[in-house]
Formats: sequence, structure tokens, C-alpha cells
Amino acid sequence: MEILRYRVKTGKENVHSLIESTCTLFNIQSNSVCSGIANLFGPEILPILNSTVSSFVICSFLLSQECTKIELPNWSVPLPPHPETRIEDLQPPPSNGPKYKILHLTDTHFDTAYAEGAKADCTEPLCCRLEHGLATETEKKAGKFGDWNCDIPEITLDSMLKHAATKNPDLNFIYWTGDIPAHDIWKQTKEANLDVMRKVVKKIKEHFPKVTVYASVGNHEAAPTDFFPPPGSSKSVSWLYDELDTQWRNWLPSDTSATIKYGGFYTTLINPKLRVISLNTNYCYFRNWHVSINIYINPLTEWLLLNSTDPGDQLKWLVGVLTIAETKNEKVHIIGHIAPGQVDCIPTWRDNYYKIVSRFQNTIVNHFFGHSHRDEYELYFDEENVNKPIGVGYLAPSMTTYTNLNPGYRVYHIDGDRVNSTWAVIDYENWILDLQRSNKNKSAKWGKSYSAKDEYKMKSLSPKDWYDLYEKMKKDENLFNLYYRHSHKDSPQINPSQCDNKCKQNVLCRIKSCLKYKD
Repeated sequence: MEILRYRVKTGKENVHSLIESTCTLFNIQSNSVCSGIANLFGPEILPILNSTVSSFVICSFLLSQECTKIELPNWSVPLPPHPETRIEDLQPPPSNGPKYKILHLTDTHFDTAYAEGAKADCTEPLCCRLEHGLATETEKKAGKFGDWNCDIPEITLDSMLKHAATKNPDLNFIYWTGDIPAHDIWKQTKEANLDVMRKVVKKIKEHFPKVTVYASVGNHEAAPTDFFPPPGSSKSVSWLYDELDTQWRNWLPSDTSATIKYGGFYTTLINPKLRVISLNTNYCYFRNWHVSINIYINPLTEWLLLNSTDPGDQLKWLVGVLTIAETKNEKVHIIGHIAPGQVDCIPTWRDNYYKIVSRFQNTIVNHFFGHSHRDEYELYFDEENVNKPIGVGYLAPSMTTYTNLNPGYRVYHIDGDRVNSTWAVIDYENWILDLQRSNKNKSAKWGKSYSAKDEYKMKSLSPKDWYDLYEKMKKDENLFNLYYRHSHKDSPQINPSQCDNKCKQNVLCRIKSCLKYKD
């Protein structure tokens, strides 16, 4: 790290050269990937290396597994006092009551360069492209609909949207929780990312012309990926937020524009009694160095947001929106890309989010995320009674195959428009593309993977019932294996029997949010 800092003083070209040569020397990636990473990420790393942050702190963020963990500065977002009325547990809706249907799309990762017949195994992080060459008879070929170490081709994206639209002509709205470009992060440009985003938006509009889409921004939308400087710094992603505002204007009212352009988040009413809040959870992402490292930089550093806590004042804004929603007796769905309970989220941001969720547990109904590519859920608990589950975060399956996954999407059934509606998820179903059969038969084979209530024999999808399922999985190996198989979208590449005790603990930990709530 000190060598890098010395190179900074001798010019940025030397830094690029050192990053590229180190990457190549230690065979971290191929020459082309190393060169691309150095060119794209080098300029973003320079301000960090020029800062007063210690090498130890930088190492902890860049190489967290190899460095001793550091204590993060603590901060808190002020919360209003609890309402005087006692918080009531949500009552299950009547079985014959009205219902809404929501399509959840996430982690599209559409690869415009995907080529059927190209090498499916290569020396780079993302394969199935002509730049890797066509596969020989003895080499694995990229299939028509995708492959395990690749992102999805256009034919799969089109097939998925067509299938979802045909199967669900009665959709009320769509949640789309980010990550549109492919995983070729070493060669992405702003122009290329914007182009693929526009293409996917156009396709969604064509397949769902009368359905409103509520979207959130993923970490891969930025170029370089993961770089989301807080508002007010000299580094800016206004190019991205301005484009999101333009694209999302297809579905959102104009009063969402200000916060989208400011920080990539917004709120709007879906129904007079149901509000959606879309968060930019990249502000909690530990790989977003503009936030994570900023915590340690002198506040006078020119590209640092003067208040390094709560980037963009997003959580403060969230509390304000929820306070108004509470007074109006609105129910709230929160959508975002990265689930706060996952290890990817900076602990201080995560802890504040948990406190907000606990305070507004009678207002926030459900949370909807993506990012992990797996089919998972996480629980939130009462801050004053950590044994009481008060919220569920749904992590929907990815549209992409990357890596070792079948493509998929989810449909929620929620309590509909009625007096005293909970607006909570009643059930959901996952749909997947059988990649092996589809490639073999040259025809898309979509099928229903499962519905939550039936598969897990749940009375309802309340936080308590999800917590009960978690407790059962700790003891019932067959039940855990079922969950584990579904979490990987029934992929033949994944064998639940290979998930050892440590693996199982990690899976259960993600459900319990044990980074916050000890078991």
C-alpha cells in the first residue's frame, strides 16, 4: 500500500502501471482484465491514496478477509418518539379479500455481447463472448439461452419478459431492483451502461405497456461499478441519476425528480393508502469506497461530503417520509438493491436502518431487494425485544444465470385494496427457466419452481411465520436442504449435501441478520 502511495507522488501513470503489473504478476486476472481494471478504477483510487487515511484502513476495505477488521465510527439518525397508541400485530387478511399482484425483477445483467457457440469456460470473470473465441468440439459452448459462468443473452431476456407478461396479464405493478449491465466491469463505460439500460427499459415498456414500474438503482449501473459518491462531493454520478430520472419518468410522477437527481432515491404513492420508498442502498455498500473510505478522511478533503455520516442524508429523509406516512395511516413498501442485513452493507448504516424499521414497524409492511442473485429472505426485530420479529426483507432471484443459477423471476400476491388492508405479502411464487433443458431443446422451458406457503407449509407469510421457518431449518436438515436448493433456483450445479456446517451457519445467519442480532 505504501508503494502505491509513493507511486501517486510520481504520477497517475505510475499508479496505473503498478496496479496492472501487480494484477498480472500474481495472475489475479488475465492481462486484458488487469489493464481494464487499472484504467477504470485507477483514477477513483487516486484520491484515496492521496488522503490521510492510513494504509491499514484502506487494506481493511480493499482486502477485508486478509486484514484485521477495524472499528467504524458510529453515528445515528434521530428518530421521533414512539406513537402513544400501542402497536398492534398485523392481522392476516381474509382469504376471499381483494389481492394485488406484483412482479419482482432484479439483477438483469443483460450481456449485449453474448454469443451462442462462444467459449463458455474462459480465463476471464465473464465468458460466452466472441472475444474469447468460438468453442471447439472438445470445449464447452455457450448455449442458446445462457450458461453458468455468463450473463443472459437477449433471447433469454425477451423470453422472460414475454413469459411473465403472458402468465400475469393482471399485474398491478412491477418492482425492479437494479443491476442491469453485465459483469464485464473491467471494460464498462458510461455510454455503454446507459445504452443497455435504455434497451432494457424499452423492452419492459413493450411487454408491460400499461403496468407501472417502481425501480431502484443497483451498484452495476455506475461506471466504474460500485462508485456512488455522496451528493456534494466533486466526484459525481449526476450523469446516471439524470438518466434514471429520464427513464423512470415513464412511470413516476414529476415530484420524484428532485431526489432522484440528487441521490438516486424517491417516494410516491401507489395507492392512497400504499406508499413505495425506493432507496439507493449503494450508500451502504462497503465496496462503494466513496462512502466507506470517506468515513475516515479529513472533512476538509475536497471531494468529501462535509457530513460523512448518512450519505446524502438519505436515512434522515427516510425518517421524514415515514413520519408523514405514519400520521396519514399509510402503509409502506421499501425497495432497494442491497439488503441491509447482508454482509455487504456497512454496519453503521445497517444498524440505523434496523432502528428505523423497528420504530416504524407499524407503517413499513415489507422490504424488497436483490443483489445476492439468490432466493433468500432476512428478518428484522424489535429493538426493545430482539426476540420479536417485526419485518421481512425479500431477496428475489436474479434474472441472470451468473453464476451457476437458472434465470428466474418472482410474483407476489399481496393484501389488496380494502378497508384496513395490511398491504402485506400473502404468498409468492418463483418461476425459473430450466437452462439445461432449454439449451438442449433450443426452446425456452419455463416452469413454476414453488409457492412459499405451500412449499414451506406456512400459515401466513408474517414475520413470525418466517421466523418459525428459520427455527425449524436449524433442526430439520431436509427442510434446510429444500430452502438451500430453492435459494439457488433449483440449479443442477448446486448440491445441498455439499453445504457443510459452516455453510449452513452462513445461510441461517443471513436470514437472522445475525450481524446485528446474535443467535
